[in-house]
Amino acid sequence: FIDYLKDIRPARALLDSGQFDIYYSSWTRKELLAKPGLATSERQEIEELLGRFHLVLVDDAIAEKYWVLLTKYGSQG
Repeated sequence: FIDYLKDIRPARALLDSGQFDIYYSSWTRKELLAKPGLATSERQEIEELLGRFHLVLVDDAIAEKYWVLLTKYGSQG
């Protein structure tokens, strides 16, 4: 999503293609919208982008699996 918002062509091509069912977590939404100094136009662009895809609410079961994978593989960035 960040690459799309930065206008990086491969990211735009992928997300605009309609070839895939794309899901994102409620954590992703929160992180994108929590950017300090986010302008109203940027917030609207993020909301419009995310509105095209499927939101996955992070519940306790998903959070637990996330922590297990994070412990096993570490942070990737």
